[in-house]
Amino acid sequence: MVVDSLKKRTVKGLVWSSIERFSVQAVQFFVTLIIARILSPKEYGLIGMLSIFIGIADSLVNSGFSQALIRKQDRSEVDNCTIFYFNFTVSIILYLILYIAAPFIASFYNELELCRILRVLGIIVIINGLAIVQRALFTIEINFKEQTR
Repeated sequence: MVVDSLKKRTVKGLVWSSIERFSVQAVQFFVTLIIARILSPKEYGLIGMLSIFIGIADSLVNSGFSQALIRKQDRSEVDNCTIFYFNFTVSIILYLILYIAAPFIASFYNELELCRILRVLGIIVIINGLAIVQRALFTIEINFKEQTR
């Protein structure tokens, strides 16, 4: 009985996880097409230059704590809160580093517009830092339907 329930939840989770992956990829594809049509090739390239910095910052914010939370058997609310506040603090610190480094990055690429773009685009690091624990909790509960929404 318990095995059947877990099996059903796993199958449903797999289906919703697949739907989420495909829908995210589709939305990203269409957003990229729209942005490519709106922006000039130079402007699009500027955004591409900054994606590496945003990607590294996102990786550092996550730093594996969400996976540790998922794998921990006897997790408590204290664990959830600790990881949430840690990720939030790290995301703020990394955003501040990006904010301060923006003029240097812009001067390295010899593109002054990059400074303002990075300072605005970097806010996504904070937003992603706020969502890490919530995504982990949905994964723990095998609740991919809510995560997909």
